[in-house]
Amino acid sequence: YKLTFDAVTGLIDAGYKKIAIILPISQNISTTNDRYRGYVDAHIQKGLKIYKEYILDRYITSDQNDFVKSITYPLDGDEIDKWAAEYVTFLEEKPEVDAVITINGISFLSMIKAVKSIKQTTGRTVKILTYDNDFDDISPLLDVPFESIRQNGYEIGKAAAEQLYNLITGTG
Repeated sequence: YKLTFDAVTGLIDAGYKKIAIILPISQNISTTNDRYRGYVDAHIQKGLKIYKEYILDRYITSDQNDFVKSITYPLDGDEIDKWAAEYVTFLEEKPEVDAVITINGISFLSMIKAVKSIKQTTGRTVKILTYDNDFDDISPLLDVPFESIRQNGYEIGKAAAEQLYNLITGTG
């Protein structure tokens, strides 16, 4: 929650006002719900309108296999191309969007392709935020502005293991 809240607040303070976010809301994942709340609360605190059409529920029409593909490695090039085409359409239909927050590797790489395509055809640049720093090493190779929202992987893993243990044992 706090990482997303701070990231969106930072974008708004830097002048970005039409921020989209890609979330698998339909999968009822607690971290996704926390990120969504951080996104919404940052907008509320800054007095900005929240546009429902800027919240992309990536998996609402996808089957379970598509969802599983989206969160596993190695990333599938065909899947990236398919999503990139969808994101190009989204960005073309909403030319006012100036930043996008992606939730995972495949949505990030797909958005990179989409933003590069939009930039080539219109000259428009869209800032991308992504979670973790998995792609920081390739940033010099990209002609697209992006930033990583840094998380503490150790603490996240520990909390996940504790939750799994509690589910298995019926404790906590």
